[in-house]
Amino acid sequence: MLIRFTYLVKLKQMWLTENFKSLLLERIIQRPDATIGVLSLDGEPFCWTLEDAVRQSKIYAQTAIPSGVYQVVPHEWEQKGILVPKLLKVPFFEGIYIHSGNTPLDTSGCILVGRVAGFNRVEGSGNAFKELMGKIYNRMEKTEFFIEIKGGYPSSEWIQPDI
Repeated sequence: MLIRFTYLVKLKQMWLTENFKSLLLERIIQRPDATIGVLSLDGEPFCWTLEDAVRQSKIYAQTAIPSGVYQVVPHEWEQKGILVPKLLKVPFFEGIYIHSGNTPLDTSGCILVGRVAGFNRVEGSGNAFKELMGKIYNRMEKTEFFIEIKGGYPSSEWIQPDI
């Protein structure tokens, strides 16, 4: 039974990887105040990303979210008056979106997209965001849609302050 169960778990993981994780964010440059990554769509590099610094505990508006897999849904972001992808059930965070912006001051834990990556910044963000929404909006509406974030610490490895 143990072999069969292990085999089923591996099959499920392979199936999830191939069928659900349509976005993959790989964090490739981690600096003290920002993180640069590559966002792939269906296995193909699509654009650069910028996030806050990867840390093992949260500093408000200065910390990238934990690595892991998150469901993504379309969301009307009232503060900005636009439709954005929202990540659900992110441990220790609320209101995590994928949106346009250029520097760590624009992130507050969110994921910024851009066409060009520089030192702690992305450029061409507005165009990258519009293209991304054009490619994923219908998929978010019609099926379960996920992002996998690699690099950094999963929530199980975060250090929590004593309250």
